[in-house]
Amino acid sequence: MREFGRPQMRMLLRHGLGETCRDPDFTELFREVMNRRLELIASLVDRGIERGTFPPGTDAKLIADLISGVISIRVADGTPLPGAEEISALVDGLLYGFATPR
Repeated sequence: MREFGRPQMRMLLRHGLGETCRDPDFTELFREVMNRRLELIASLVDRGIERGTFPPGTDAKLIADLISGVISIRVADGTPLPGAEEISALVDGLLYGFATPR
């Protein structure tokens, strides 16, 4: 999160998101970057499955999209990125669900 919080990185990501909507060639480049993100997160999910943290069949792409979505929306609208407490809540939500027990 620290890297995406830098003003230069936020500006670059904002422009990249906008350009992805306008330019098919840039969209392909953006897709390649996002595939690398998926590879990294998939390796973490695979380790989690091996350790029993995630159940078999856990969807790494969905988890990657959830994490990327939080970053992208907050960068796009200028909202501060999640701090340690929110990151912890996001991880807990991914591991145990977001609903409160009844």
